[in-house]
Amino acid sequence: MGMAFDRSGNLYVGNDAGYLTEATTYNVLKFSGAGAFVGVFVPDNDHGLQDPNSLVFGADGNLYIAWEDCTVNLTACCSGAVSRYNGTTGAFIDVFVAAGEGGLSDPKCLAFTQEKAIPLLGGWGMFLLITAVGLSAAYVLARRAA
Repeated sequence: MGMAFDRSGNLYVGNDAGYLTEATTYNVLKFSGAGAFVGVFVPDNDHGLQDPNSLVFGADGNLYIAWEDCTVNLTACCSGAVSRYNGTTGAFIDVFVAAGEGGLSDPKCLAFTQEKAIPLLGGWGMFLLITAVGLSAAYVLARRAA
């Protein structure tokens, strides 16, 4: 599952306790830079969160989580989304990339590039690179992180 460090050196780990069982819990755990457990940063199954594959902090300081939902049909391709959480409190902000947007299915990895001018958005923004199962190649979504 996904892992990310914040600017202070704390470690955040995507947790899928009981993966593919009836007692499944999906959350994000926070550990100090020394490895001590601090607490649950994103609560269990928060706003539909399942199987957190990739975690990354954006330039805005918020935590972005690529997650998948395979509960509907385990034999078919999973769906999934990218959700955004407050980087300080862990509170849900929004679904940053909805399931199916741009053909998104089963997102596996997130990465941000340096901020660049995005003419279509009328100013500066960021590029979010998402790799996913079901796409022949990674695609880039240009979004302003406001």
